[in-house]
Amino acid sequence: MTDHNIWIGAAYQASSPKVLILGESDYGGTDPLVTYVPQWLDKKHRDYSFARISNAFGSSLPRDKFWHQIAFYNFVPGMVGESRNDRPTKSLYQRAQSVLPDVLNYLKPDGVLILGIEQSEYSQPVLIELGIAHAISPHPAARGLKNERLTAAWDNFMQVLKARG
Repeated sequence: MTDHNIWIGAAYQASSPKVLILGESDYGGTDPLVTYVPQWLDKKHRDYSFARISNAFGSSLPRDKFWHQIAFYNFVPGMVGESRNDRPTKSLYQRAQSVLPDVLNYLKPDGVLILGIEQSEYSQPVLIELGIAHAISPHPAARGLKNERLTAAWDNFMQVLKARG
């Protein structure tokens, strides 16, 4: 599945539970995640969203260990614009719905944490149809969002996974 821009941590397959964090979209044109994430982990890039994900969801782990245990994929493939103010269109969300099952089949996550209320309207029905455990978190780049809300979303997600056994 080399045609999709997916980050798969080195320890993802051995992780329990296997967690996919489903981002929303990309803007500004970055390197593929397989290149970008290691560079970010080596502090060659600054990334507000990735830093917030690490701080809120993996706070008890060093950020490299956290990122090596998860998979990350942006629901809407490709770049949606030049700045974070550029939003995916309805047609981009709908197109993403048709791609997501292939990504999920490839990764076989035990659970998916959806980042973003808006995109969950399109991604959640796919997860429900496939019977994959999931929870929804506000997007880490949301203005005015406190880390406590992100951490609460992660804790809720972990409870969902625990309940599924």
